[in-house]
Amino acid sequence: MPNINVLILIHGVVEEAVPSNHVHQYDALWQALQAKNPALTGRMDAVIRVEWGHAPFPISAALRPDERLTEAENTVLDAVSYDKIKAHPTADDSFLNFPPDFLQRSVVRPLTRPIKETVLTLGISDSFYYCTADGERAVRDNVYSQVLAGLAPYKAADKVAIHLIGHSQGATVGFDFLYGLFAPDSAYPPDGVPGFVKDNQSSPDSVQAYLDWRTRAQQGKLVLGSKSSFGCQIGLMMLRKQKLVDKLYNKERLDPTVIGVPRTGSAKWKIFFDTDDILGFPARRLFDTVGSIREFEVDSDWNPITSHTAYWTTDQVQTEITTLITQNLI
Repeated sequence: MPNINVLILIHGVVEEAVPSNHVHQYDALWQALQAKNPALTGRMDAVIRVEWGHAPFPISAALRPDERLTEAENTVLDAVSYDKIKAHPTADDSFLNFPPDFLQRSVVRPLTRPIKETVLTLGISDSFYYCTADGERAVRDNVYSQVLAGLAPYKAADKVAIHLIGHSQGATVGFDFLYGLFAPDSAYPPDGVPGFVKDNQSSPDSVQAYLDWRTRAQQGKLVLGSKSSFGCQIGLMMLRKQKLVDKLYNKERLDPTVIGVPRTGSAKWKIFFDTDDILGFPARRLFDTVGSIREFEVDSDWNPITSHTAYWTTDQVQTEITTLITQNLI
């Protein structure tokens, strides 16, 4: 089988109370990339569209643990939303009337409340979930199994290149997926076994498939073609692991080769952030690279809430990703 290129799309935090599948978002981006370079149509052998963290539509089976997340967040939002509890006061509630800084609060609250109740309650809590052992297991089981199923037809290929596009928390999950494949055995003392495998975070078939692809990655038969991240919190999420905390404490820059990105050379990873997106951060300077990671401040939207999801349709983001993938096809 000839060389294979596979595009993987992983969405991030879902800020909608009633989220829908991301297929339209994914397809719109893929169509935009093809429009910018029609040659991609014939060169990309598969497109894997990952869904996680919300109930799929339509619901046809029992929900996975992570697919209960959005509805759980809605339950929390019903209990903590100021507007909702103010609309239904009880004898157990006590509210401010007209504090001395009433006018200042009247100006600030319309700005802060939507951020608290949308970006934080319906958004960043997805990241909190992934930081728990249960949440990590559930998300990886769902995401990794979808990716592995999409890669399965190409296990006999001479060489497979992954082109991964991750948004927000999806960028972190994608980073972890790559790390488990490309990091050397020494990154997993004492036995060289990734946590996804060692902790049995998925079905035996998925765990074995992951091990098989890890073997191919260590042999150079599975490579990172390109990685694109936007609206991500990768730098913040590095603090989940003590060994990374220790490295950062010692002011050490991180090794990019553990996810298949070389230290030098042409771009393999592009990172996009909007300064007005409160969940989108730069990350390049955490890594010991020159040239292989490029970073772009973009104007996705002036609104700090909608700017977090507007990357998908931002022309500069689409143009740069098209160039990145084109230059790294195998």
